[in-house]
Amino acid sequence: MITAILITYADSIVLSRNLFPTLYLSIYIPLLIAPPIIYFLIAVVIKLDNSEKEVAAVIKSAGDAFFIHDDKGNLIEVNDTACRSLGYTRAELMDLRVSDYEINYNQDIVRKNWHDLVQGQAITLEGTHRRKNGETFPVEVRLAGLIDGGKIKIVALARDVTERRARQEKSRLQYEQLAHVARVATMGEMATGIAHELNQPLTAVAAYVDGCLRRLDSGEEMSDAIILSLRKASDQAHRAGEIISRLRKFIGNVNHATEKINVNETIRTVLDIIETDISLNQVELRLNLGSAIPPVAGDSILIQQVILNLTRNAVEAMQAVAPGARALTINTTFENGLILLAVEDTGAGIMAGDNEKVFEPFYSTKSDGLGMGLAICRSIIENHGGKLWLEQAPNLGAAFHINLPRFDAEETQGE
Repeated sequence: MITAILITYADSIVLSRNLFPTLYLSIYIPLLIAPPIIYFLIAVVIKLDNSEKEVAAVIKSAGDAFFIHDDKGNLIEVNDTACRSLGYTRAELMDLRVSDYEINYNQDIVRKNWHDLVQGQAITLEGTHRRKNGETFPVEVRLAGLIDGGKIKIVALARDVTERRARQEKSRLQYEQLAHVARVATMGEMATGIAHELNQPLTAVAAYVDGCLRRLDSGEEMSDAIILSLRKASDQAHRAGEIISRLRKFIGNVNHATEKINVNETIRTVLDIIETDISLNQVELRLNLGSAIPPVAGDSILIQQVILNLTRNAVEAMQAVAPGARALTINTTFENGLILLAVEDTGAGIMAGDNEKVFEPFYSTKSDGLGMGLAICRSIIENHGGKLWLEQAPNLGAAFHINLPRFDAEETQGE
């Protein structure tokens, strides 16, 4: 008798031929559940000595929830794990349809993938199962298909990923906390520049208000000149408020969400923050921002953090260079579906072999540096699906390069 064997970790689950009457020896479907380590395989083998009772017993012992249903979502077979995970008896569960326990069940998605499924290709979907008591939990489902008497049947393996999601969330929070600490540290290092930037509008406010008070104290009536001075004072106060608001937003420890990011606007926002540092260090700024640069998907504050870190590093790298030779160049282009960003300086450049070393945690060329900035930057970019690397600039300085994938609306909605 031809039977199908489902291999889950170290367990072998033998499926009776009655469930798969039209399976052939040539079918071999790799089922990837937890990439890239754990695989589930459906394979067809010849097995001549298994009774139906033995088959049923092994199916019941499977570690993952196992379902077979038709193209309309009606259940044909389930195992004990499926019943336990959903809180139903076998009889209760067999009376349900997939849509009764899978919140995100979409028959159209299955139909769209029928051809691939019956050709031996499996698909992975993320879902949410609802228990009998109403509780929900996340699952990762791997689907494979077969044709039985001209009808499609779907084999589904569902794994509860609650613990995995919890670990991922914990890791994400730790990562964001580390990034937040780095932003706060950056602001501390920029204290002189920030104080200078705030001092300008506040000094102007004081000057305008003092001038108005002197006029009024001297007996001058309220005039257009005094009103104009008060308006100028108000404008400068708003400017100071905007500076503080911008800094608070940058260093704020908020929940980060995926959004559509305009890279060129993000660069300009960063330059507003670091403008004073650039001016105080007598650095010439050269902006070559490409037109029609598509947006990227991600967190704008984290991308700002990367760009700010790279530009500050560039400014600091040129302190030993004569003022007239200090130039910071920022380029953006769009090529082959990728947004490319480069930050170049005219400093001393990089030591041979340091291209990768600078991204190692706790490695720093500064005597007072922690060596975490670039490591965090690379982690941020990689978490956005991109790459960050260092090269020698054409002018013997250093050139940091970033590439990021363009915004994909469908992919973002899927997250």
